Amino acid sequence: MNIINQSDIIKALQKNSRFDSLLHQCDTFLGIGEGVSEVLEYFSKECEGNEFFSIGANCETPSILSLSSSFETTSLVDKQVDTILCNPPLNEYEAYCKRILEECIAKRVVLILPMEWKESAEIRAFAKAYKFESELIGAVGYIQDNKRAKAEIILFFRSYFSERTALEHQLNREYELGDLFKELDHYRFSLIGEERKRKSEEIAKECEGMQNEAILEYLLQRYEKEREDFFANFKHLSKISSLFLSTIKVENGKLKIE
Repeated sequence: MNIINQSDIIKALQKNSRFDSLLHQCDTFLGIGEGVSEVLEYFSKECEGNEFFSIGANCETPSILSLSSSFETTSLVDKQVDTILCNPPLNEYEAYCKRILEECIAKRVVLILPMEWKESAEIRAFAKAYKFESELIGAVGYIQDNKRAKAEIILFFRSYFSERTALEHQLNREYELGDLFKELDHYRFSLIGEERKRKSEEIAKECEGMQNEAILEYLLQRYEKEREDFFANFKHLSKISSLFLSTIKVENGKLKIE
């Protein structure tokens, strides 16, 4: 497999302040392909508080959880991670890049791509369609056909605004009801990391200075309220209007209760 040397990628990322900030901002990372196995292992040891997953990478570190041995047969639409890393085969980089941008719900994708990626109208179109912006965060050299060549480390990212726009873009298609709720669920999970952090900080602030018994009582009350809110929201599903359904192009004839 013709891939860029992983030791060079690690060195480039080590001295990159943008990638260092990602390691501290994000909780979960997914590495795709054999081209990032060493990269995952290195940074999983450097950042023990983060969670690392892999697809199609033979990682020996027990803390890196393998989700699948094959990227070709594994969908990304349900992979709830903050950041994706991929060093695709040089002869397949365009196919890898387009599929990751199309399927993933991650906010950030770090791809190692040969310089000519910028000439790919298809990659630019996919990035635009799925609301990704791009930023050069590093570069590595490699040898191809006995000649020196250069690859770029590109960060594709979605701002919060872009995430909402991406959802609106997806809803502009005609949906079976099951597909609609799948899309909405994927979007919900894309924000769950931020919500988890916000709640943790809120609970820590509320419990500051409390005795153990008071903390337990507070958590029980909070749980009961969130449980009530959940069931209240669930009941609202029965009130979805035909106007809303027609707006998102779900036809009445396609609705059925099983």
